[in-house]
Amino acid sequence: MQKVPDSTVQNGNAAKVLALIQAARAMDIVELCKRGDYNQPSARYPQTKSERIVDELLSLMLQDSTVELDPALDEMLSILSSLDKGVDKPKDWQALFAIADEIETRKTNQQDIKINSSNSQYPQMTYKQAVEHCKYWADQIRADGLDLLTTDYGTAIGVSDQLVYPLEMQTWINSQEYPLLYKVCVYAVTVDNDHTDRESWEKLLELIDKL
Repeated sequence: MQKVPDSTVQNGNAAKVLALIQAARAMDIVELCKRGDYNQPSARYPQTKSERIVDELLSLMLQDSTVELDPALDEMLSILSSLDKGVDKPKDWQALFAIADEIETRKTNQQDIKINSSNSQYPQMTYKQAVEHCKYWADQIRADGLDLLTTDYGTAIGVSDQLVYPLEMQTWINSQEYPLLYKVCVYAVTVDNDHTDRESWEKLLELIDKL
């Protein structure tokens, strides 16, 4: 595996990429390698949760002009392209997780590096403010109800975007110093990308309740 350069940590989409990979890592191997049923002419890709994650990861990385400049990111893109043709490849998932681990380690160990230049200019919350932010949006989620949020895209994206975006901009949140808050971020990104995932909405609320 290629050594991950410092610039990888500064990738504009790094926080979201890492959170999506973390969500994939939380899935069991059977679910992770489950392919959709595309035998019907009307079948559309993606269908399964892991296929949606791969599709979103590819979309994020293809938007970033630094990918071709970093061997590690280029390798990650190659793995994702392989998974895009079929998610039933455990070795590809393991390789993807290994690259993500290296990026996360570098991000955590180099606290002076910002995920991107805009993050450093975005208002930084205190831990208490971040918790209050999460609690407020948990109340909104419960007020709207999961029946609505998992079926109404407009309502769901309005809630999830306002919850997740300020959290993504907090340069101090990491998995080692704030593991619970980091998990909240992971599940907030997950529901932001797939509002139909009721299980992740429930897990998000459960984690926020523990803050």
